Amino acid sequence: MADPSSSSNEKTAANNNVGSSTSNEQSLSSKICEPDKELLEEALQSMQHGKRHMIVSDYRSAVPCFETACEFLGHLYGLRALECAEAYLNYGIALYELSRLEEGLDGGINEN
Repeated sequence: MADPSSSSNEKTAANNNVGSSTSNEQSLSSKICEPDKELLEEALQSMQHGKRHMIVSDYRSAVPCFETACEFLGHLYGLRALECAEAYLNYGIALYELSRLEEGLDGGINEN
């Protein structure tokens, strides 16, 4: 039969290991935090610029802004992360609207 005190000792040891890995992750994240914070700020600033361009229908300027935001957010969170969804959506909309303008499907309005 298994000794109940030995299983509780194993659980305690496992909990201690989990706590130490968490503290290691926190110390690593505090070391990497500053560059990531700057990258996040640049991504959010690029998103804001892209949205401003979208409001005034300047899709040629909006596309590179959203491209930059997607690149930075993808680097920070991973390409399929939920945090990237808004950037990808706006990037797609800007690309779609730009292609409509370039193909002349803008509702009969021609820019000369």
